[in-house]
Amino acid sequence: HIFQYGAERRKIDLVKLLDSRFNILSNLGDMYPDSISREHLRFCLLQTMKSSQIFGSAEDAKRCTMFYGRVLCKTLYPEGSEANFEPEFPRRHASFGPWQAECVRCVKSFLKQVQVESKEKAQMA
Repeated sequence: HIFQYGAERRKIDLVKLLDSRFNILSNLGDMYPDSISREHLRFCLLQTMKSSQIFGSAEDAKRCTMFYGRVLCKTLYPEGSEANFEPEFPRRHASFGPWQAECVRCVKSFLKQVQVESKEKAQMA
């Protein structure tokens, strides 16, 4: 999410944080289990790498480029990256639908409670 919608500085900071991790490839493999989500990750890292060359320092650009090269490996992309990949944003996790439904239910419950309280106050006045 930060790679797509965050500020350039936050994206570079996230790359620095990920780059400092020891076993990042296995962690990324667990976080992005299917090829579509991994392609989204690759696309976002590529965009961050390009923008770091414009907005970041020389050190930031080098770190982003090195991290992109580190991630683009046979472990995560055994068949290589897709040539004409078109990202679909926003990407949603499978649990997003139930979470969104719960949010809607909570808001409806709250609004119903507010209506009941305002009716009670109006009757008292």
